Amino acid sequence: MKTKQELLDLKTDWRCDPCWDIELTEGFEEHYDELLQYRLEMDAYWKKIEDERILKRSKELGIEGNYKLLYYLEGLERSILKLTEPLYDRL
Repeated sequence: MKTKQELLDLKTDWRCDPCWDIELTEGFEEHYDELLQYRLEMDAYWKKIEDERILKRSKELGIEGNYKLLYYLEGLERSILKLTEPLYDRL
């Protein structure tokens, strides 16, 4: 069984790069339920934050609730930023 500190370290590392299902982490099988609950709570928290962000941004742009258009516009903004970066920043 892992220590509380090892669990805390795992959660901290995962939050910085949540690219795997934390509850499936090798060596932490005994903590599956706790880690699954943690992942689901964090997913819900991050979704809430994103929902708040897109609502606020869509209101600012005068397109409240039109999230498809908002994501499209943000994609265009990212493309423009990439095109305007100096060449040496792309290497």
